[in-house]
Amino acid sequence: MSCKTAMFVISCLTFDATTFAQTSLVWPPPLPPGATIQLVAPSGPVGASQLKKAAQQLEALGYKVKMRDDVDARHGYLAGADQRRAAEFNEAFSDPEVDGVFPLHGGYGAMRILDAIDYDAVRKNPKVVVGFSDTTALHLALNRHAGLVTLHSPARPAARTARRAA
Repeated sequence: MSCKTAMFVISCLTFDATTFAQTSLVWPPPLPPGATIQLVAPSGPVGASQLKKAAQQLEALGYKVKMRDDVDARHGYLAGADQRRAAEFNEAFSDPEVDGVFPLHGGYGAMRILDAIDYDAVRKNPKVVVGFSDTTALHLALNRHAGLVTLHSPARPAARTARRAA
């Protein structure tokens, strides 16, 4: 981890009322059935069976699912190089067809892309972000630097529970 990344993470975790007052909260629109969710891998790698299962669960709930062809990339213990993961995350927020961005897997690696996120694009194109574990770094950075309200919750298990209840 570079010093730059470490300082960025620390700045995300630092709270003071002055900074909070300068950043108004941005609420993403809701995700009704028929909305498009992009599955992204900003941290650890995701296997083909996990991808298929996540897509099927969301489609069963009435959502359209989108993902990059290289979402299952591997670079050591990461889901591809930092540049790939950051580009995927930024593309999801820049894509007008995408309504929600769901990180697939925790582990480690999200903090390595924080300084490459286009926070202006996030603020201009708010989307529902759901996740936990390593995604916590993304939640904090998105809120701190774009004012985005996100949901700290398991994404795939929540979809599985909703499907069983239907």
